[in-house]
Amino acid sequence: MTAKQGLCYLYSIHFGNGPGTSMADTTALYALRFPDGSVSLYVDEQYAQERGVDPSKLVRVEIPREMFISGSVQEVREYVALYLEAYQRQAGNA
Repeated sequence: MTAKQGLCYLYSIHFGNGPGTSMADTTALYALRFPDGSVSLYVDEQYAQERGVDPSKLVRVEIPREMFISGSVQEVREYVALYLEAYQRQAGNA
């Protein structure tokens, strides 16, 4: 499975698309940013917790649907990293 296929797999799990199900304009991922700037992404809080992550440290990030479907994993990671930088700056000023 390629990384892009894995991301699409997360998409189908998150929405559980079935007949008559409408899709939102965004898809949520949960992110954890490390001091070195790297980012880990999780499909939900339970999955992160199963991997040993404290759910209270996760940030929910809404990814634009088009990027989630056809963007690369690197593009999604960069989007999330920029979002988290802005989020942490705003939290620091609050």
